[in-house]
Amino acid sequence: MIVAAAGAGASFASISNQRLTSPKISGRDSPTANGDHGIWAITSYFNPAGYRSRLRNYRIFRRRLAVPLATVELSCSPDFELGEGDADVLVQIRGRHVLWQKERLLNVALRALPADCQEVAWIDCDVVLGRPDWPRVATRLLRDVPLVQLFHERYNLPPETLPEQASSLADYAVGNSLAYKLSHGLVSTDVVREGAIVRRWGSSLGLAWAAQRRLLEIHGLYDAGILGGGDRAMACATFAQFDGLRNTWHANQRQSEHFSAWARPFHEEVQGNVGCVEGAVFHLWHGHRRDRMYHERYKGLRQFAFDPFRDIAIDSSGCWRWNTRKMEMHRYVRDYFWARTEDG
Repeated sequence: MIVAAAGAGASFASISNQRLTSPKISGRDSPTANGDHGIWAITSYFNPAGYRSRLRNYRIFRRRLAVPLATVELSCSPDFELGEGDADVLVQIRGRHVLWQKERLLNVALRALPADCQEVAWIDCDVVLGRPDWPRVATRLLRDVPLVQLFHERYNLPPETLPEQASSLADYAVGNSLAYKLSHGLVSTDVVREGAIVRRWGSSLGLAWAAQRRLLEIHGLYDAGILGGGDRAMACATFAQFDGLRNTWHANQRQSEHFSAWARPFHEEVQGNVGCVEGAVFHLWHGHRRDRMYHERYKGLRQFAFDPFRDIAIDSSGCWRWNTRKMEMHRYVRDYFWARTEDG
């Protein structure tokens, strides 16, 4: 079932059994700021290469977010970048190793939410949602479907440009959300297996989703994509494309087994039922898309025979650490972050 709301104008679960070192937490007693809607947003912040655009975009995202926010910031250096006012709940943890941490940190963020939070939106901290009442609409949709994508139109903004500063938004339109495309019969669910889904089909897999908190507490988000791509992993699970990562991540047998162990129970619960809030999302500029190497990054990882059962482990703080001494793989993954050149 696909629902759209019309516009008004083994790693993934193990943290619950881990004894974690005490992170730095601020703002835990902040009152819920979204009226009678129990929805909170969670996001992650990890900036090992020190890009200026990341912090700038985060603060734009934060200022324009319509719901309370819990953020987990990971630092591999002595200093943190976020501070007072950057989130309603800010969890700051330290890590030792540079690899993709987004979904791992989001799973940590779930633990920091207040008890009265009923729905959770996980939103990339470089986007602005254009529809002011999206929390109300998303909450309503989540009564009928387990997953809701929080936009239907996507715009990629040029450098240092806010949505209202764009001279012609049509010039920056790049397509629609996957949930919207599916709800209108414009694509089939097997497109999530394709590497060029944005370029070929104009469909966005990620950026902003919401779910009932219970769903995420049971299953978590799949977090063993050490070079990114967690949105695709969730989409493949949602629509029963269990071997989809073989195409896009060049996943080996061990990766596929690890993903399947999470994906099949997740699919059993969601059964491909998603909703869509009709409204815009504005993706703030943080480098050229080509430099993020969405296809090439995992193709290059193949040479190291990555095994998520053995090569990574959850550190005492809750983030990933390397668990084997594949030093060339460690360098390859670390270098990816600097190769993204997000400041242009």
